[in-house]
Amino acid sequence: MILKKDNPGDASFFVSCANWEVVLQACSHEDAATLAVDEVHKEISERMMLAPYITTVNLSEVSKQFDLDICSEMHDTIKILSNAGLHESARKYKKIIGLI
Repeated sequence: MILKKDNPGDASFFVSCANWEVVLQACSHEDAATLAVDEVHKEISERMMLAPYITTVNLSEVSKQFDLDICSEMHDTIKILSNAGLHESARKYKKIIGLI
């Protein structure tokens, strides 16, 4: 896979949650998580699984820093679902998490 940098301000991110992983370009970790959720939802909607957190790794920084602790972040899935406009899914997931 080759990622062409269209916007010099963007970085390459690896995003992972439950049964899916995405590599894409974004301007921030949160933006990467949101874009990935939107993309996965459009692609595999019914089969999309979720975990309580979504992990993002800034691959552009890893290539410079070689430190995953500095280059990775965890995001609350409910917030990212809402950011992606999936408000009904966010509400349902919040109820499920509340029952655990």
